Amino acid sequence: MLPPFPLVAQVLTQDPENDSVTVVLQSGGQFPTAPIKMLYHGHADGMRINKKPLPGKGTWGLVMFANGDIRNGVWLGGYHSSLIDAIPNNASDPFVHYDAHFSGHWNHLDTYGNYAQQWADGSTLVVNASGAALPTIYRHTVDQTQVQQRVKYPYKDRVSAPPKPFAMAFTQAVSGGNGGCAFSVDASGNSTLSSSVTGKTSTITYNGASIKIDATGNIQMTPAGGAYVVVNGELHATGNIIAGYGGGSSVTLLNHTHGGVTTGSGHTVKPDGGT
Repeated sequence: MLPPFPLVAQVLTQDPENDSVTVVLQSGGQFPTAPIKMLYHGHADGMRINKKPLPGKGTWGLVMFANGDIRNGVWLGGYHSSLIDAIPNNASDPFVHYDAHFSGHWNHLDTYGNYAQQWADGSTLVVNASGAALPTIYRHTVDQTQVQQRVKYPYKDRVSAPPKPFAMAFTQAVSGGNGGCAFSVDASGNSTLSSSVTGKTSTITYNGASIKIDATGNIQMTPAGGAYVVVNGELHATGNIIAGYGGGSSVTLLNHTHGGVTTGSGHTVKPDGGT
């Protein structure tokens, strides 16, 4: 019969299929090792689960055995058993929510709602009141005299062999199963915005200028000054439209007329009568 209070244990092996680990009890005794299930916060049934990563091999934690039965062991939680840890250690903020993953991925939310996330490939997302820079994250190590040190924990220390850049994709679901708007960036950095839904409009507006693709596929570009170009089988220009090309060159479309234009079958001739 096992005692009804928590016992100190260390993880020996993992069993991902059953979301459990095998541990060795620090006290040893009659049961030197035991199978341990994860204890879930909140729901845990046949359809729902709030699953966290399994503790790694060598992790120390507390376990309990319901009804004193070795078959009912559950993992209550892990803890640091030495001066070396991954605590971000922001002494001015006791409400930090920080999660660091085995892959090197991490996210950090502070008391004021500033949020940062970094993926294993180095890609980042920052929502911060003071700028777009990642916050500095720390952890604890020990020096040669076994004195605890607070040191920075940069990306290069998290991921020793960075993977190739990840691809990213967002696809919107649309009622009726027609597919929705999709935005993606491939591993080479090429971006695509597309939609398979007909009858919808896409508009990009920035600094008063806009590019609009309407429900029938026509394209209208409107600079901040009010001039516009409409592509709908024909090209219409009002005011000055400047299209830039690589190397700094550009083409300016102006309102102008040609003399000597004659009616033809689908095209005009140059003023000098050429083709």
